[in-house]
Amino acid sequence: MNSKDDGGHVPFEVTESEFFNEEALQGVFEINRSLIQLLVAAAGRPASESRPQVVLALGPTFLELSAGARECLAHCPVALVDVEFRNAEWWRQIECAQGGSAARPASLGCFPRLQAIQLAQATLTIAWSLVRSSREAATVIFGLTPECAARLAGLAAPAIQRLAETQAPYVRPRWDTDAIFWRELLRIAQAADSPTQPRLPPMGIYVLQRQFADLVPLAPRACNS
Repeated sequence: MNSKDDGGHVPFEVTESEFFNEEALQGVFEINRSLIQLLVAAAGRPASESRPQVVLALGPTFLELSAGARECLAHCPVALVDVEFRNAEWWRQIECAQGGSAARPASLGCFPRLQAIQLAQATLTIAWSLVRSSREAATVIFGLTPECAARLAGLAAPAIQRLAETQAPYVRPRWDTDAIFWRELLRIAQAADSPTQPRLPPMGIYVLQRQFADLVPLAPRACNS
């Protein structure tokens, strides 16, 4: 993090633009695409089955998404997948378990096991690689807290696979309990795919505003002289 000349602090001044171009974000787009497919599939499952909170709240809206709207969602500049990236205590337990074999999750998760493992592995692998290349870029893209980022970076590569297999139930949509945010996100995606819909703010701006709103409280405050 960098400080402004006036002594204030900018929360995340990421200067490595190479991490935010279309080519660099392809892996993020892929995990977003996989998540959207799982959310649409979950919306079509019986209400008696375990599903993400956002699907319980907005299920029919996911089923109404056009192919273009789904692709628009996939191209969000941040990951829409979360694996406890803001839960420092969870990551401490993972680190203490040495290799990602923490206690068995109490929940069966909100996605079918095989798909959850695949999504968790892809998400953790990309986040792990990015956090080792640029801590600030990983923080912005995955919403990692500083402590969670440090503990993820400290894992050895073989631990990622084991972590995905043992902790797959923890993979969930980002902002899973915020139905208002997701409703607007889906509305923007649908509007972007339809020339007849009213013009709305670009999806990237909307999502990044929310991401930074979460991250700003984590930034160090300027010290009074």
